[in-house]
Amino acid sequence: MSTGVRQTFYFKSLSGMKKLATEENIEVNGNTFEELFWEKYAGADANYNFQIRCLYNGEKTLQDVLQSFTEIQAYNEQYIKKGNVKFVKIVRTAIGSSEWIPRGEYRGDYHVDNRIHHVDNLAEIFNVIARELEARVKLLEQPIFKHSDIKPWTLEVQDNRYEEILTNEANYSPAIIEQFKHKANYFLSAIEENTYPGQILDLIIANWDYFWNFTSTYEAVEYCIALSAKVTDKPLIRKSLREFSIQTNSE
Repeated sequence: MSTGVRQTFYFKSLSGMKKLATEENIEVNGNTFEELFWEKYAGADANYNFQIRCLYNGEKTLQDVLQSFTEIQAYNEQYIKKGNVKFVKIVRTAIGSSEWIPRGEYRGDYHVDNRIHHVDNLAEIFNVIARELEARVKLLEQPIFKHSDIKPWTLEVQDNRYEEILTNEANYSPAIIEQFKHKANYFLSAIEENTYPGQILDLIIANWDYFWNFTSTYEAVEYCIALSAKVTDKPLIRKSLREFSIQTNSE
């Protein structure tokens, strides 16, 4: 039996459904409900689902859609999840070995020369961790706490983005604190040595456990997407994006 979409039936997103049906080697006919079709193959999340429809309908490029995904994640608290590293890995695959767009060109709000603001500043996350760990230890060295059973890792955490780290007893050893300082310096030096968008993403992925819940991280990812000279659009990449959307809704 041939696959595809029988065009005798009316669908608002016919072209996109035809493209997806061809990729999945399935047949869509008049018994198919359009909304259920997209929910099955693009997930039930309205924001992600919409972007994927735009991609398959040819209304947006993959580069545009990947940027939209990062903006959804960056500016909506419910989308900031540790599992978003799967999405960043999809971005990494799509960017491949692309170089940056020519210097002096803009892509929306992004400019190649603004890397310090959008990427280098991620190193400060490590410095903040180190300073906070040291400050909490120093606080409990004050005389008022001399006979207290309070420990640095039991103190209230003001910024919940650091909660996992600051409530971990193991992180309060001087050696570990120094490691966080070293991570900051290493991240900056590694950026200087790795000058392509994909290489920057590799560094972000490698440090994802520390970066995942910061808006600035998603802005850095978008910086790499927006300023990549080439973003490869392949069926396998689109399928990975759809699978990410579907899995996100089930979490």
